[in-house]
Amino acid sequence: DDDDDDDDDDAAVAGDDDAVAGDDAVKANDDDDAAAAAAANDDAAAAANDDYQGDDYSGATTYDDDLYQDTYNDMYPLENDGTNPCLLSANYYFYKQSQYDSFGPPQWDYILLNDNSRAPCCTEQRETGLELLKEVYVPWFIETGAIPIFMVTHAYWASRRDMSGLTDIPTFMSLTYEGYREYAEMVGKLLPPEQKPRLAPVGLAFLLIWEENLNMWENLIHQDEIHLTPSGTYLEGLIVYGTIYGHLPNPKIVLNGDIANLFSNARRMTPSEHIQEAYPTLDQARYLYHIASRIINGELPRSFIQYDNGESADFTPDDESYQQAQNNNNQ
Repeated sequence: DDDDDDDDDDAAVAGDDDAVAGDDAVKANDDDDAAAAAAANDDAAAAANDDYQGDDYSGATTYDDDLYQDTYNDMYPLENDGTNPCLLSANYYFYKQSQYDSFGPPQWDYILLNDNSRAPCCTEQRETGLELLKEVYVPWFIETGAIPIFMVTHAYWASRRDMSGLTDIPTFMSLTYEGYREYAEMVGKLLPPEQKPRLAPVGLAFLLIWEENLNMWENLIHQDEIHLTPSGTYLEGLIVYGTIYGHLPNPKIVLNGDIANLFSNARRMTPSEHIQEAYPTLDQARYLYHIASRIINGELPRSFIQYDNGESADFTPDDESYQQAQNNNNQ
């Protein structure tokens, strides 16, 4: 009888082993299926980008390259480094949309966005921005669950652009801020409370430096008199970080003595045909950190005009880059 019991136990163990083996086989099949599905998705995405036979937007000369090369004479062409989602083929976008249709949109914490630099300050262009936000962007904010963060861009004074209707740097900056305030106010009325938009006051930090240290302000802006140098980008990053988290990053990380290391993973720096401006020195970085701290804590530049009634410049810039930007918005 004991032998029979042992046989029964052995049979039970064997049965358990078979069950475990069966579970392992199922798990292996599941893993294989998951791996195959992931590989298939990767292959489909690659195929979507590589096999599109229509208008080719992903070649050496892309639509975006032509746009910036031929019509933005005061800018520079984009370079396709293979990882910019804006420079992949049209079929890739169709594939991504099909994924969203099947599995839902991605869920994000924040979406950081900004308008063309001379749009929020001007009457007609601001109206266009408000319309686009309501019709195009708000549905996407709702679907992704993201909090919109409007990056309030800096004021500049470019010799190759028509700045005549903007009066001066403080006026340009103040009207720009009012435009973004209106953007956030309108969007906020269409979103749930937990998605209340925020303003990242990058331009106010620039204006504060313009008041206090004109040489440093000039050091923030690239030789095209519009875009940012590494120093300007450093300050911009501090303000965006502070807007998201409510405090500035740890100084042990961003004031560690070698500021260039913070740019080691940058996808793109200054175009090769332009002068590469220097990274901020440690002393400069400390000053920029101090400026960012003051702005994040609510300080306003003395020359800032705090509008709150929708004030704008009734002005349409008369230069080629602006006209092309507007044409692109209308397409």
